[in-house]
Amino acid sequence: MNGESPEGIEVLDKLAADGLVEPFDYDRVLHHAQRHAERVEEAVVELGVVSEADLLRTVAEMVRTQFVSTEKLAKAQVSRSLIEMVPRRVAERLGAFPILFDRKTLTLSVVTYDLQAPEVARQLQVATDARAVTTYVARPGAVRAAIRKYYYGEVDSFTELMRPKRRRAAEPEAAPAGRGDYIDVDFGSEELGGRRAAPAQAARPAPQPRRQPEPPPPPPPAPVVMEIADASLMAALSGSPLRASASAQAEPPSSPSNAESPAPASSSSSSLSVSPRMFLETLNVMVTLAEQERGELRGHTSLVARLTRKLCELVDMPKEHAFEVVVAAYLHDLGKTGNYHLTPLNVAQYEGHRIQAQKSFAAPLRLFESAALGDKTVKTLNHLYERYDGNGFPDRLQERDIPLGSRVLAVVETYADITASAKNPFRRRLSPREACEAIQGLVGTVFDPTIVQLLQRLAVGDEVRQQLLDDAHSVLLVDPDVESTTVLEMRLMEHGHRVLIARSFDQALTVLAEAEVDLILTEVDLPTHDGFRFVERCRAGSQPDTPVIFLTRRGDRESVQRGVELAAADYVVKPASPEVVAMKVGQVLSQSRRRQSHGVSGSLREMSLPDVVQILSNGRKSGKLTLTSSSGNGEIQFGGGAISDARFGDITGADAVYALLALRDGEFALDPSFLPLRNAINLPTESLLLEGMRRLDESGR
Repeated sequence: MNGESPEGIEVLDKLAADGLVEPFDYDRVLHHAQRHAERVEEAVVELGVVSEADLLRTVAEMVRTQFVSTEKLAKAQVSRSLIEMVPRRVAERLGAFPILFDRKTLTLSVVTYDLQAPEVARQLQVATDARAVTTYVARPGAVRAAIRKYYYGEVDSFTELMRPKRRRAAEPEAAPAGRGDYIDVDFGSEELGGRRAAPAQAARPAPQPRRQPEPPPPPPPAPVVMEIADASLMAALSGSPLRASASAQAEPPSSPSNAESPAPASSSSSSLSVSPRMFLETLNVMVTLAEQERGELRGHTSLVARLTRKLCELVDMPKEHAFEVVVAAYLHDLGKTGNYHLTPLNVAQYEGHRIQAQKSFAAPLRLFESAALGDKTVKTLNHLYERYDGNGFPDRLQERDIPLGSRVLAVVETYADITASAKNPFRRRLSPREACEAIQGLVGTVFDPTIVQLLQRLAVGDEVRQQLLDDAHSVLLVDPDVESTTVLEMRLMEHGHRVLIARSFDQALTVLAEAEVDLILTEVDLPTHDGFRFVERCRAGSQPDTPVIFLTRRGDRESVQRGVELAAADYVVKPASPEVVAMKVGQVLSQSRRRQSHGVSGSLREMSLPDVVQILSNGRKSGKLTLTSSSGNGEIQFGGGAISDARFGDITGADAVYALLALRDGEFALDPSFLPLRNAINLPTESLLLEGMRRLDESGR
């Protein structure tokens, strides 16, 4: 995650301007969207800040169209012929799903979450045979669910979205009537794809029956004290409904007649349920705090958990299984005391590590013995040190007999250790490519070949993406207060930054002597010397142009003026929201001109050409992308993210782009110093990609 604003931020701004989102909720939504890499619209509904109806009315008002609720989209029956009209790749790239086609007028109707609805309509006209395209708006999650349901056959894709979201106390249900003329369009329940049914009109509301006087409210019930046994806590947090005590019996729902007589606390049934996401968030915070004194291993577990989740997705692991494996990733190092970091690589290579691991491999399970860990979590932790060739422990399992979660976690923990810590068998931090090569050398003996191959795709793809965007940054955080910087460190890491920590003036100078950083975030009040003196030393030494942000308790005029005199990029007075500070860091880094452009190269097997083009386009990059393959050589020229010209053999212009997009094997190299001299292709990058994908789909039929 980087420091840029999440997609859909315009919707959040509009909701705030309309008074539907308070300033505090604005920050919550922003942080939630950034943290989970999702659009703002989903974060607003998931947090219960705004109802789906109010959200969609606001978006419809912005786009000047109507909206389709998730419930109605879930009930719609779309014909196969209509689905085939819009290629899957086009639907996914545009975030649009077809719902109707009028054969008389050749008008295609789609739902989308893109705020540039006219552009979506124009590109769909290019990609289909429709004479006109009508767009409606829907939730991003609903559009994606519809795509999964009809293009991938996931019949339960709407299940999660249709579950009731939490609402605030005293928050009224959204009124069914639309705001202004922006209404929820009802397409009926019959199969869609033929002639369009007339959408529901904004009818005059029917007269309401006279309300009967409400009975007086019942007296407040006596408070119920709920006690949760330790053995049930983990299951409760995992989302399993639990009784308040082991002896409590489930009570049938109370009838209206006895609603005013609540049952005594001793006989009530209570449950504690926490969503998997909230549970993992809690684990993340707890483990991060526990790792504060681990030196170079600070943040190791969070990195392992993040990579484990991504790798579980790549192996198509079921969500429930993946959740338990990620829990194991968070717990895998807890209780393993001693001087050694017991990674599967270290344990396989060093006898001392192996002996210590044999004594402590079950430490996390003993710590959580009363917490009812899931079966997959237990197996993943118990068999972390098994080897693919059967020479591991405790059960000498081999190959596919080793639990999948254990095989994934073994590869991920080793990769995280040798790329993030210098205290590894190689005595230095390895690059992603070097780490993958090192792990590849142990394939078939220690590690699963398939898992290693997937890790290579994941790790090298992320590295190439960061190189293309030039957005992998190191931040030096200088602050003696451990408590106040812990959450900020987590936020900066979540935004994709590598964070170096210094607690004093001298320690900060030592860090700068050993590593180059892209930004300094410092407190003014430091031991021995203040932050102003530290920045002066940086300016006079090896970091003369490094951007500096002061994050300090000092808010007096003299201190602020001193910061300005030292050419600070920003001066933030505590207390400040960690999310806001992380975004400020991202903005300063994106504006910095200190980093020199450099070339990037890679393999089309590691990252497809459409992905490379999309990254360069979204990042508004300029340069020349050279492609070499067995089919021939070519190039694509970029100016500010737009494709200005292309060549593939004797083919030039847009046709060359379409031909190059079909390449699956080969190498690419980006020269960012190249500036195009002319614009021979006057088409948006998205249109070129869509047409290229359409031609690929047709050639594959």
